[in-house]
Amino acid sequence: MALSNPSVHTEVDDASTFIPQHSPTILNASNHSMTVFQERGTFYNCQVLKPGEAVSMTRKQTGPFNLVPYKIHAIVGDESCLPSSQDSTRNLIKVTAIPAAFVAG
Repeated sequence: MALSNPSVHTEVDDASTFIPQHSPTILNASNHSMTVFQERGTFYNCQVLKPGEAVSMTRKQTGPFNLVPYKIHAIVGDESCLPSSQDSTRNLIKVTAIPAAFVAG
C-alpha cells in the first residue's frame, strides 16, 4: 500500500483554496499523525497525514465503480496503524459473509 499520493497537500492556511468540488477532503488539524484509508469491502488508498496536511480523494482514487458506496476511515496514528493486506482480506470476508449466507438461504 503506497503512502505517497500527489493529492496530499501540506501547510494548509485556507482549506477552501484547494478543496476539489464533490471530493471528500480530510484535513489533519491535530498535532498528531493521522492514518486515512477508504473501504469498499477491502481497504485501499491508505495514507498517513502529518499535522497540517490534507488529502482530497478524487473520483480516480475512489475506484472505478463510483456507484458502489465506500467508507472513509481516519485513525489517529502513524504508519503502524495502516491496515495490512490480511486486515483487508479479513474485512472483506466479514462484510460479505452475511449477504452470502442470506443468498445461500
